[in-house]
Amino acid sequence: MAGNINANLANALKILYPSTKLTVDMLSRFPFLAMLKKNTKFSGHYMHVPVTLNHGANASRTASTALALTNVSDVEAFAVTRGHDYAVAYIPREDWLASKDDRGAFLNTAKFQIDGQINALLKRLSRDIFRSGSGSIGQVGSVSGTSLTLASIPDARFFEIGMEIAASSADGTGSLRDSSSTATVTGVNRASGVITTDTGWSTDISGLVADDYLFEAGDHDSPTTGTAGIKGLSAWLSTSASPGALFGVTRTTDKVRLAGVASTISGSSLRSGLVDVAVELDVQTDASPDICIVHPNQFKKLAKELEGARDYREETKIGNFSFKGLNLVTPHGEVKVMGDAACQSNRGYMLTSGTWELASLGPAPHIVDDDGSQFDRASTADAFSVRIQHYSQLVCRDPGQNAVITIS
Repeated sequence: MAGNINANLANALKILYPSTKLTVDMLSRFPFLAMLKKNTKFSGHYMHVPVTLNHGANASRTASTALALTNVSDVEAFAVTRGHDYAVAYIPREDWLASKDDRGAFLNTAKFQIDGQINALLKRLSRDIFRSGSGSIGQVGSVSGTSLTLASIPDARFFEIGMEIAASSADGTGSLRDSSSTATVTGVNRASGVITTDTGWSTDISGLVADDYLFEAGDHDSPTTGTAGIKGLSAWLSTSASPGALFGVTRTTDKVRLAGVASTISGSSLRSGLVDVAVELDVQTDASPDICIVHPNQFKKLAKELEGARDYREETKIGNFSFKGLNLVTPHGEVKVMGDAACQSNRGYMLTSGTWELASLGPAPHIVDDDGSQFDRASTADAFSVRIQHYSQLVCRDPGQNAVITIS
């Protein structure tokens, strides 16, 4: 293996997967992930991200009063750390041996397996940048025998056959049920939100009940103090009036500037509600948002409302990517509304895009080739393995310029 596979196939894979262009062709399916500014030089143990709370109350119409004031600008700083995610592609050794006379065939097999794991990590990353960092991928609506119905049907897109699923009564806090026991997914009905296991959900995970949160094995983490995962939009922008600490910052001193504006849209008109949120951002923080991300079901509702209106558009271009979008006219200009299937079905995020970036240590994701080889012998299987991973974090440099929206 050392001579042939490292020198020939590994070099061929480096041509197929140049690190700087690893994800370009795949990102178009993930609008928010695609639009984020990418900073691949997240070095050091943490990133210092200062946020100004005030610029010092030293102004007055009276000169003597202004000169007597000695307040200084108040700054809080997030100590942002990286999250981690890993995947391994396995290429059977038998395939390698069977294709010695046709290296192209083996490359096709290898590429199929590697592409699958790159897509898996991208799908997880696109999901995690919306979530709190707890690692939950769904919530139990009801459970009976081998069938579990999700509380939110769209969450079925995050489940795959073969996944090992654990459960907890809380979203990232406390412990997992039944000493971290798991159930193996054997079927996914994406239309009805029914997830099937072989033995029985309550047999595999004792105590499992409605409203429990579901996690892939190894992903359960605290949304506030955990260090393993991505802290997404739901972590940076809190719906709570008393948000928890994030990256070492107590955010209750100025909830809006440190955890964003929280708004609710209820009723029939999504268009009217989104305009209200844009105005609310302007009033509270002088923000001029330019992007709004919603679930495709909410996007469909808005498209029907805007059909025939003057501010209706069909395409939004962001960087090198074009997405179907809607331009919503607000007092500070147009806000581009996009649908993203990774967004929670009952949430929306009105964002000032320039305040966000995906910071990573190298490309996210990337194929590991630290020793010059992308191939390793698998230690527990008759196969070669290729490791794909990323060390990254979603970073917001001014939470107060953004809003989280609860849609009911």
